[in-house]
This record gives sequence, C-alpha cells and structure tokens, in this order.
Amino acid sequence: MAAPAKRRIDRVFLACAACLVGGLAGRAALLSQAPAHSFLLDHLDYLAWGQRAAERGPAGVYDADPLPGLVTRVPPRYSRSAEPVALFAPNACNYPPGSIYLFWLQGTVWRALDSELRTAVPDRRMARHFGHDGSPITSRLANSHLSRWVIAAPALALDVLLALGVAALVATAARDRADARVLAAIAFCVCILAPPIALNSAFWNQTDAWVCAPLVWTLVLLAQRRFAWSGAVYGAALLVKAQAILLAPVLLFAWLAILLWRDGPGASGGATAAGDLPKAGEWRPAAWSGLGAFVLGWGLVVAAGVAPFVADGAMREHGDPWRWLQRGYLDPILKHHDQTTLNAYNLWWLDFLATGRKDTAEPLLGLRRDALGKLLLAGVILLAGGWCWRRWGGGPAAWVALGCVVLLAAFALPTRVHDRYIYYCLPLLISAAACYPRYILPAAAIVIVGSVEMSWFLWYDEGPLPESMRLPTAVMAVLVLGSLAWCVGCCVVAPPRVRRGALATLGRVVSGG
Repeated sequence: MAAPAKRRIDRVFLACAACLVGGLAGRAALLSQAPAHSFLLDHLDYLAWGQRAAERGPAGVYDADPLPGLVTRVPPRYSRSAEPVALFAPNACNYPPGSIYLFWLQGTVWRALDSELRTAVPDRRMARHFGHDGSPITSRLANSHLSRWVIAAPALALDVLLALGVAALVATAARDRADARVLAAIAFCVCILAPPIALNSAFWNQTDAWVCAPLVWTLVLLAQRRFAWSGAVYGAALLVKAQAILLAPVLLFAWLAILLWRDGPGASGGATAAGDLPKAGEWRPAAWSGLGAFVLGWGLVVAAGVAPFVADGAMREHGDPWRWLQRGYLDPILKHHDQTTLNAYNLWWLDFLATGRKDTAEPLLGLRRDALGKLLLAGVILLAGGWCWRRWGGGPAAWVALGCVVLLAAFALPTRVHDRYIYYCLPLLISAAACYPRYILPAAAIVIVGSVEMSWFLWYDEGPLPESMRLPTAVMAVLVLGSLAWCVGCCVVAPPRVRRGALATLGRVVSGG
C-alpha cells in the first residue's frame, strides 16, 4: 500500500514543480516585454524612490525636495525615437516604512548592477513643473530590462511565497479531508499560474505581492497556533502597505471565535460530539495567552520597523518624528484621489458609465457617494460575518469564506478604489475554490476581471474612456458584483463536512490537537 501512495505524492510534487517552472518562465517572458509595453509612471516612481533611499538612507525618501530626474527609455507607443529622454517621477513617496526598506534595497542593487550613466536635457516646462531648473540630468537608464528586473525581483520571490501560503491555507482549512494534500497542490498550481498575479508582478512590476503574501501567511500561522509569528507577519504586512488593514475584520472574527466559543454555535450550527472539543477551561487560558502573543509579535515588528524613521525625523532641524505616519498612511487615505473609481471595475464604475460623474462628494440616494460606499461595505461585511458565524463555525474554513467576501467587497463597493485592489481577494478565492467547488465560478470570474485590470493600459490611455470600451468594462463590473453576491450566498449555506467538523477544527487550533 505504501508504493502507490508514494507514487501519488511524487506525481503531486512533480505537478507542482512543473507549474512553478512554467509560472517563472511565463514571468520571465512578461518581464522581457515590460520595457516596451508596460505602464511607465509607476516604474519611474519606484526607481526614483529607490535611488533617493540609496543616497540618503531609507528615511530620506520622505524629504520634501524634488526627486531626482531619470534618463528613461520611452516605450514605442509614446515616442518613435529610440533615444532616451529625461523624465521625472510624478509622485512623492506615499508608501509606509516597510516598503521603503524594499525600495532602498532595489535602489542599492540598481546602483551596484548598472554602472553606466546617461545624460539628457529635460523639457524646460516639465522640469519647472517638477521643481527642477532644467539643467542636464545624469542617471542610470530607467525602463531598461535591468531596471525592470530589479524592481520586479521582490514581487517575483513573494509570488512563490504567496502560492506556498495559499497551499498551506488550503491544507489547514481542509485538514480533515483525505485529499487535503492534493487540494493544496491544486491551489499552489492555480496561484502560481494565475494571470493577474503574474501580470501584477512581472509585467506591471507592482508591489501588491509585498502585502498579499504576508496577509495569507498571517491566517496560516494563526490556524497553526503560531500566534506570535502570526502577529509579527501581520505587523510586517501593515508596515508594507496600508491595505493590510483590509484583513482586520477577518482577524477580529477569528479571534472572537477563538476566545468566545464555548459549546458550539447553537442549534443553527450543528452539534458535535463532546470529545471533539476541549473543555472551555482547558483552552480558554491558552487562547488569551495566544492573543497576547499575537499582539506582542505585532507590536515588536511595527516598533522595530518605524523606529529608524521616528529617530530620523526627531533629529532633523524642525523635524517631525511622525512624518512617516503622515506620508505613508494618512496622506494616501485622506488627501489623495477624490474620484469614485480609479479604473476599478466595480459598483462606481457602473455609476460612472451611467452618469459620467466621478465626484465622491456628489449625493446619491441622499448620501455622499463615498459615505454610501462605506455603508454598503460595512453592511456586507456584517451580513457575511453573521452568516459565517452561524453556518461555517469559527475555524479556518470560515476565515477563508469571510475573507473572500471582505476583500472582494473592499474592491467592489467603496469609492476611491484602484484597479489593482482586485488582486487582494484572489488568493483567498483560489483557496476556497480548491476546497469547495461552489467557489470555482467566482474565482474564475475574478481571474478574468483581474487580468483585464492588470493590463488596462494596453487597451486605452488615461484620458477619456473610448466608446468601444464602455460595454466590455461594464461587463467586468457586473462580473465583480455578481461574484460578490455569490460569495455572500456561499456564507449562508455551509458544506456538510464543515458543519460537522468546524468546531472540532477550531478546538484543535486552540488546544494543539
């Protein structure tokens, strides 16, 4: 009996290895096309921030003086000339300290690998706009194959870590099933090959894997009772991007379940044998100490991450020790973007197509559009959380089900949402689809929409939306809203095996069984 099992495990391993090689090869192919076809402005931002960090130290990224110009190879669709031109990063750095460390690493590596400097004279009007005097600019070549690889490298590594996290989450959520290993392998393969994830890191060279990978591992480590590590990883996620706060409702649900669950959810949740769940007195102290370890791990990582920025700000003349908080968290939330949607195909995209308006302050149904979006988001999260509590129990499977709703609703319903935010729900949708076939449909829909979102700049420019794109983008928005409704519906009726085993799983998470 051992030989067939071994052969099956070998086949699973080989399938995962083949998908990993294929996923990395596909990313290399996408990277080779990035200088000619990908989005340019974000790339200039990341290079300029990395260069500033490498020159002045990580905290120097927040300095107020203009960022250095970059001699840039312009994509053919913007210029017929092959000669590099002088351009400027369009945005001051508005990322938190954790990302700044990675930008510093990228800038340091770029300076070490590319020793050739180029010089170009900027357009005078553009130079004045960005606070420069118009003198010649000397820098390494931006938007080259090397610069694209340098910017993409952290995300490529984290893509693999993300896929491993999705597999571990599936293995944990489906631990009672005989096919848990196979389901985890399927989830790994789908995640490493998913077009939106590959396009985000390898083609657009974005940073969403930086935060999404630690978010998934936060849930994995929490389910494995590694409470301090779970808190530490979540702290790292919050240091990298403010969007990590989107997981907070799921973590609140998980900890409420761990701390408050006694003898089950009542008649609506199904009964379990008395031996399946430890006595409350046996695991309640462990749960509270686990929460303390989680908070301690979170606090230590956050404190260590921000301490150099606090010290740097305090030591400067007229310095502000909290400028990292203002620039990295508060400004992006409070000061930037007053549009209902930023190329996000969601509820407000349909509103834009119908009305032609993107002003968040304009009323709709008697409320400001941004207030209405927040109200809808809160309502959907509370509704899904209540049904998950009643139907799914409080174990890791419920965390995944609720996480699908929370992260998809955070894209579909609020205003001021970016196109890339659809990325965050995809790993949990893949995890859910690997365990429960009912999630395959919304997962497939989000893969389609996410692929379009990660490549919208290939189909139209940032100007007025072409008439030919109105119907296709409306279909994308309908798919998003339909997928959200489907995921909320999935919370209402739990699979039978979850109804039978959720409490036992939760008990083992807490008690160590």
